Amino acid sequence: MMTQNDISPFLQARVDRLLNNADHLFALGNIREQCQQELIAFYTAQQPSPYAKWGQQLFNDVVLCFAQTLTLTYLSAKNEIVKWAKGCTEEFLLQEVKEEREEHIKVFARMKIAHRWYQMKDDDSWWCKFANNIPFNDADREGEIKSFFDILNKICIFTDILLGHAEEYGIDVDYSNCISSQEKETVVKNTLTPNRQDTYNQLLTLVDKGDWKYDEIAYSVKQMLRTILGKGETPLSGNEAEQSETLWRLLENGRGDRVKIVWQNMVGYLDDKKLFRLKGSPALNKDFFGDDKGYTNIDKGRPNKGLMTPDFESIIPLLDAYVPKLDKKA
Repeated sequence: MMTQNDISPFLQARVDRLLNNADHLFALGNIREQCQQELIAFYTAQQPSPYAKWGQQLFNDVVLCFAQTLTLTYLSAKNEIVKWAKGCTEEFLLQEVKEEREEHIKVFARMKIAHRWYQMKDDDSWWCKFANNIPFNDADREGEIKSFFDILNKICIFTDILLGHAEEYGIDVDYSNCISSQEKETVVKNTLTPNRQDTYNQLLTLVDKGDWKYDEIAYSVKQMLRTILGKGETPLSGNEAEQSETLWRLLENGRGDRVKIVWQNMVGYLDDKKLFRLKGSPALNKDFFGDDKGYTNIDKGRPNKGLMTPDFESIIPLLDAYVPKLDKKA
């Protein structure tokens, strides 16, 4: 297995995205029930048809294949984790579960089949769409598919335990000092004043509008903004903290739409790093703001000191430290 230092920036971004949202992305209790209901309805409707007929129908339906594979692999994963948990004392089990989930997520993030798992929605039908990403009809990838579901089920069971459902598995856990990753996320989000939180949210919305070269870049840019605006888990250094306050000053003080002006400068910088599919300031500006007017701060998609807003160029070292590094291998 590769070490943390061996993985590329974009693979690390996938890992971070899954880890940061693990309580949401891997809480599949309702989906597992839906899968079982789909299977019951299917098998009930097929009786007493011959196996060859309904077997082929099942094989050709990716939603049913997903439901059946998730259901059949769940029991073996459950038994393995319960057996593993019985070898650990209640006092230390929760920490070990957290560590095991993190290691399994790192493996999961490397799987080609799993690349779109981060798109999990609250909509209960989301899993039906995701099922189309699994090549059930490719015999050469049967082992890959089996590994995917095995690891997915284990991560989901670890998540169930971390979210307070250990008793459902007959496992004793001390939850007295437990805080879920979602609760930690809430704590971090509350570190900004309401006005700054609103500005930060506006920037995140703009990121989502970009036509990025790879899907993972949007997440990495959000992580960059999170860090340079002082919301990251790792504190900024002295000089970085000063540059972060300069950025906030640019966002909060001055004439015009401050978020738009700063983001136009930021787009010029990010385009210079070749992170967009689109080229040129009119196209980039239209992509984010719906028109091709007022893009003087982008200068054909490249940052230009003569056109940047005052002091923006002074924060470029801060951007350089945290900008996503383009790596086509991951």
